[in-house]
Amino acid sequence: MCYFCYCLPFNQLIVTSFLLALLLLVPDHFGVKNIREHTRNYSEIHKKNSEIVNVHGLDTSKTEYSIAGANLYIRLPNNHWHLTPASKENPIQYIFKRDPIKDRQGRDIVPAIMVWFDAVNKKIYHGDLDIYKEQKITGLMNSGYHIDLTLPSWYKDYPLTFKKGVFHKGTYSQDGITHILYVMFFINKSNIGFQVAMDMTKDIAPKYEQEFWTTIRSLRNLHE
Repeated sequence: MCYFCYCLPFNQLIVTSFLLALLLLVPDHFGVKNIREHTRNYSEIHKKNSEIVNVHGLDTSKTEYSIAGANLYIRLPNNHWHLTPASKENPIQYIFKRDPIKDRQGRDIVPAIMVWFDAVNKKIYHGDLDIYKEQKITGLMNSGYHIDLTLPSWYKDYPLTFKKGVFHKGTYSQDGITHILYVMFFINKSNIGFQVAMDMTKDIAPKYEQEFWTTIRSLRNLHE
């Protein structure tokens, strides 16, 4: 049996549902006056997203990628990682899967690197990372994700290059298997909001967890 580390508590359905809930329930101090304006803002986001879905491999081995419209560069750990077909819904989603790794029980484990992004509508988020993050992470926290480490951008050990960003490392359990899950939120210079999640089981982490750090340290604006 093959176990795909898809990070189910953080899937597209939950994130999108949360965004739709925001559009209907966002309080007045967010600067949105009525449901009609909420709907218009959502349509603007979706239109913007349709313009930033293209991803391009930058090398023949397909370990380096650019998402030009979203102004993001990402490098995969090695040739064992592969890009799956993208979702063009809101938010846009890319999933990179690793070749299976056998754990100590003989199960095939497929680690995953997941990237979601959408245009940050200033009328909803005011360019505020905290507001953006809270609307994305609540479903994950309610599903049993336990955060062990948080590194905001002003911490010395913050590993990202983005000034508006936060890094989390934690765990969750699914089907009796403990997973290690890295979750990052950041807004880049193009005002695109990103959620990046990296998921593998705890059993294989001592040998393979460092692969995630190759990608974490590579994330940057494609164009400064």
